[in-house]
Amino acid sequence: MCDVNIEGEEPRVVTASTNLVGNQSTFGSGIEQVRLINPNLSGVNSSNGGQDRSLDEVSLVNNTNYAEDFAVTWTSARGGFRYTSYMRFYYTEFSRSQGTKIKRDSVTMSFSSRSFDQDQGEVRFPSKNAEDFYSRVGSQVDDTEPDSDIERIVSDTLQFFLEVANEELATYIEVNQPISDVAQERPEYTNVKNGLGVFASRLVVSTRTGVPQTDGRIMDRFTLEELLYANLVGTGNYTANKNFSRPGRCVINPATGPRCQ
Repeated sequence: MCDVNIEGEEPRVVTASTNLVGNQSTFGSGIEQVRLINPNLSGVNSSNGGQDRSLDEVSLVNNTNYAEDFAVTWTSARGGFRYTSYMRFYYTEFSRSQGTKIKRDSVTMSFSSRSFDQDQGEVRFPSKNAEDFYSRVGSQVDDTEPDSDIERIVSDTLQFFLEVANEELATYIEVNQPISDVAQERPEYTNVKNGLGVFASRLVVSTRTGVPQTDGRIMDRFTLEELLYANLVGTGNYTANKNFSRPGRCVINPATGPRCQ
């Protein structure tokens, strides 16, 4: 609530209210964590910083082809009406000759948005063909020349995000979508009394990709190997010329060729 006094106008009181997005914690005050259920997190109870985690949480390649059913599922948030999820792949460019870092960059892949009008327990986004991930990386990361000085060291841990809007914000977003039908008039929506705009709540959560890896999602051997070398799937070859590497986990053996652990 606030008092608004504009010269030449009658004074007015502007008020608005909204519900907060989030589940009340069962362990006291605060908001209960919204968690990524799929892809699954292994070694969640590790006492050694996650060092015993398996390296097979994200599977986008089934040895000879792209996975056809890559789905993302989160726990729901009380009061959430619109859910948007996406994941981000990170890499860092280095100069081999100078031994210096050039930049850190990323590629984002969306799983679209879903709307719900009640608490669901779980929110599952429509499955995607994993080829979309490789093609997106292929189109957004420039190829390098065969004798390039640039080396790109990838993170083998993907970061997943979820944005949750409450009912007021979900309605505001829907009303302000681009107009595509014959009717060109956009209806006005506001939940502010004696004012304009929207007073709403939004929750943003993500998995982490810090060191040690405790909450991100790690690519399995085939997923990472195809990303670095494009040597498993017979079609596509989207990332063959990116100069990606992952020291310590992936090597090029003269006898067996490129492989990842």
